[in-house]
Amino acid sequence: MAVAEIRLADETTRWSHHRGAVIAVLGSVGAGLIWFLAKVFLGQSALLGGYVAALAVLIGVGAGYGALYGSDRRRGTPLQIIAVAVTLVSLVVFQDLVMQVHVVRLEQALAEQGLQFAQEITFADRFSEGFFGTNFVDLSKVAEESGGATAVPGLIFWVIALVYAIAIPRKYDKYGPT
Repeated sequence: MAVAEIRLADETTRWSHHRGAVIAVLGSVGAGLIWFLAKVFLGQSALLGGYVAALAVLIGVGAGYGALYGSDRRRGTPLQIIAVAVTLVSLVVFQDLVMQVHVVRLEQALAEQGLQFAQEITFADRFSEGFFGTNFVDLSKVAEESGGATAVPGLIFWVIALVYAIAIPRKYDKYGPT
């Protein structure tokens, strides 16, 4: 009888981790859509650019709470790994989508002037531009146009999103986090 109960408890834990992964994906995709829409429609604003970048943290929060609530509030290292992996994938995918929108806008602006990009913009180009802001946009010109204001680098908010993804499903004992 005890063996059957242990096996049943193990099955329940495994299925709750699967549910936690699915809900973590849903939470991070929902937060990612909010971040994507805000970056596409408000991210160019000199006043709102830094605040919009901070919405990346929602992806880590969504993945962390999704893993936690999807697993019936179980905690532990497997759920932390799930939340971090889902957060990283979501950040990369949604950052690439944002940069694809910006590339299309740049191509349209160039086409209006009868120009085009000299070479194909690759994923690596889009990623480095979105993440570091240094590849195909002249940042000094952007800073001049926005009155000297520059956005906070996305790296800071990506790290904060990962910290939340690790911290939310962290295991606790009766005295606090372990």
